[in-house]
Amino acid sequence: MKLFIVGTDHRLQQSIAPKDGGGWIPRTGGRKFRRGIDYFLMALGVKAICEEGHARQEEIAPTICSVLAKQHNVSWTCMAMGEPELQDGLIDLRGFPPEVIAGRYRLDKQSQREDYMSSIIRHVLEQSETVLAVVGFTHAGVLGRRFEKDGIPVEVFQMTSGLVLDEGQT
Repeated sequence: MKLFIVGTDHRLQQSIAPKDGGGWIPRTGGRKFRRGIDYFLMALGVKAICEEGHARQEEIAPTICSVLAKQHNVSWTCMAMGEPELQDGLIDLRGFPPEVIAGRYRLDKQSQREDYMSSIIRHVLEQSETVLAVVGFTHAGVLGRRFEKDGIPVEVFQMTSGLVLDEGQT
C-alpha cells in the first residue's frame, strides 16, 4: 500500500481557462503539471487518483487528472464538499483570472474537508494499492501527517505556482 499526495494550486488542475468577457476556453498550458501526473501514473505505478475538485467537476470540465486517469485506465474519484466559498480566500476581481491574494485557513471548515478527503482516500486505498491524491496545497501536509500517523506509507509533494511560468497558458 502506498499513497502519494500532491498539494497544488487548483488552477493547475484545470483543462479550461477563463475567457475574457466570461465563459471558458480549452486550456493550452498545463504541460508541466500534466507531465508530473503522468510520472506518478507511469513510473510510480499509481492505480487510482483521488482529486479535490468542484462537486460538478466532470459536468463543467474534466481536470487534467481525470483526463489522464481515463487515458491510463485508472480510477478517478472527485473529492468535493460542496462548492468553494468566497471566504475561503481573498480574490482579485479586477478583470483578471481569479487569483488568491491571501486566504484564511479556517480550522473548522478545513478540518471537515480533510476528514472527508481522508475517508475517501482510505476507501480508495482499500481498492487500489497505489493511490495519488491531488489536493489544495493547504491540505497536503495535514493529510500526509494523518496517514503517516496511521502507518500508511505516504509521500507528499508540492506542485504549485513554480509551474506557472506563462499565466496566459494556465
